[in-house]
Amino acid sequence: MVHQIITNLEFLKIPCKKVSLEEGLSIGEGLKETLKASEDGIGLAANQCGINARVCVVNVINPLILVNPKIIEQDGDIISFESCLSFPNQSVRTKRAQYVQIEDDNLGKVVFGPTNGPHWDQKQQILECVCVQHEIAHLNGQTMFDFEYKLSPITQEQIFGRNDKVTITNGIETKILKWKKAQVLIGGGEWKIYTN
Repeated sequence: MVHQIITNLEFLKIPCKKVSLEEGLSIGEGLKETLKASEDGIGLAANQCGINARVCVVNVINPLILVNPKIIEQDGDIISFESCLSFPNQSVRTKRAQYVQIEDDNLGKVVFGPTNGPHWDQKQQILECVCVQHEIAHLNGQTMFDFEYKLSPITQEQIFGRNDKVTITNGIETKILKWKKAQVLIGGGEWKIYTN
């Protein structure tokens, strides 16, 4: 069954209730059909379809149905650009965890994030990790706008140690690097240091 995707922010701000595994899997199958029909989505939470249930689907590497998921551990930071089926034609720069471990009633405990595989695999793994966090946030009554990462230019001279991490941007791409490596890019004139 294909559902209508809602854009009602008030409903999306309500945390979802737990459901049984059987009910969750049934809702998840409908969400998978809706996601497939959307053509450009990679994840969908039940409340985006007007269903108050802690169920979401993610389809980046393999299709996954998460039932009553919660993040139990997270590590690292990653800056990403996110879009959402409930907010068409909008995107936002977000700060999420680079690695998360979740626990849910369908998959048990699972870790998401990049491994030491090929670069293409790592990009997909990062995308999947961000998507999992995006959908679980929906179930908690949060949207991508709650995780917006805003940059402000550094206006005064600051002293950084060679291993201090700094955020740099060229206006299109953002990187978090150690100061020693960042200096090379900043010296070229296209990159600037930012602070959050």
